[in-house]
Amino acid sequence: MENENARHLTPGEIKEAKLLFKNSINYQNVFIHNEAWFPFGLQTAHTAVSPDGDIYFLPSEYRENFASSTLRLQHLFMHEMMHVWQYQHGYHVKLRGMFSWAVSYFYTLERGRSLKTYALEQQACIVADYWVLKYYSVRQWAQLKKCLNPFSFNDVAGLLSLYETVIDRFAE
Repeated sequence: MENENARHLTPGEIKEAKLLFKNSINYQNVFIHNEAWFPFGLQTAHTAVSPDGDIYFLPSEYRENFASSTLRLQHLFMHEMMHVWQYQHGYHVKLRGMFSWAVSYFYTLERGRSLKTYALEQQACIVADYWVLKYYSVRQWAQLKKCLNPFSFNDVAGLLSLYETVIDRFAE
């Protein structure tokens, strides 16, 4: 719902999101909130949450247009858009999100394993990381991931291919 603390997605944000999600999200139903969703300061710094198909950014993280923001915030935006996609496709984002403090955001890509077999937070990380790798660079991808998984800068095509086999048309 649009109010003084919420807005629709900008045309730039929709354009960026469509690179991954195509038309599989009803973009007109998504609101970006400049406020925490959790009460009493329970939403931790440098986070956003998307429990109900909207995205709630802390005021310190909120931007008027994430499409022209820093790469870290664009990555966070794409991560949260995956939760919007999950919500709009019937996943129980709110229920699972209540336990997200106890689940791992880290993942290991496995050829032959589909995106839906990963936990919701891992799915969001995979999709956002893929977006950085595909539309920015392997160095920026590695910097955001802090090089937690072994890979070779000489095999960017193989790394991109591995992401694509896992993601494999999830948004179609």
